[in-house]
Amino acid sequence: MHQMKEILDQASLRTLARYLKNWQNGVRILTRLDQRIIRNYLRNRSFTALQIGTGPNQINDWLNSDLYPRDNVIKLDATRRFPFENNVFDRIHSEHMIEHIPWRGGMKMLGECHRILKPGGRIRIVTPDLDRLVAATRPGIGAVERERMEYYHKRHFMDAGVPGGCWMMNSFMRMWGHQFIYDEPTLVATLHLAGFQSIIRLSVGESADTAFHKIENESRMPPGYLEKESIVIEASK
Repeated sequence: MHQMKEILDQASLRTLARYLKNWQNGVRILTRLDQRIIRNYLRNRSFTALQIGTGPNQINDWLNSDLYPRDNVIKLDATRRFPFENNVFDRIHSEHMIEHIPWRGGMKMLGECHRILKPGGRIRIVTPDLDRLVAATRPGIGAVERERMEYYHKRHFMDAGVPGGCWMMNSFMRMWGHQFIYDEPTLVATLHLAGFQSIIRLSVGESADTAFHKIENESRMPPGYLEKESIVIEASK
């Protein structure tokens, strides 16, 4: 009995050592559930699509992933090596997620996206637009912008005086776990660094690619708000 316990302890230590080595190398060990979801999704499928940062917005017929998964969603830390071989996916979509990790983490994420996309595959990134946020702090903004500032003010700064661009700017830079807010030139340059090409800017819901058409979760905000605060970029491998 004592000998059996020693064997089991040694096996546990070897498993723990292997786990730690993989973790240090940036390779996350998948749970059996993750493995099963991935295997079932990729089996006999001619068109493959991955969503990064799913939250509550699962997309039908896509492989959905999130750092904090639920239901039929795999766990994915976007700042580490993705658990996929090269050239697996036709499309990748990520909406209001990349701003939650530092710039170098975003660079790692986009590099991994480029690696796992098939040649000619496409990515769509939606994230808050720093230029639009800055513009909202200036005099002479329109009625929609004023309404949007009041919306954020009521939700997050009810006791903080008169609504204004300063409050909204600070909320986007510091709240919700945001780490890095992009403007268009910075996001485009980062995509180029990751190896992407044919980079274009679009509007929310707009795409010539049927896989991306009206893919954003606009219902989570009042009508028009997501468009007013977002950069939408598509690019090809």
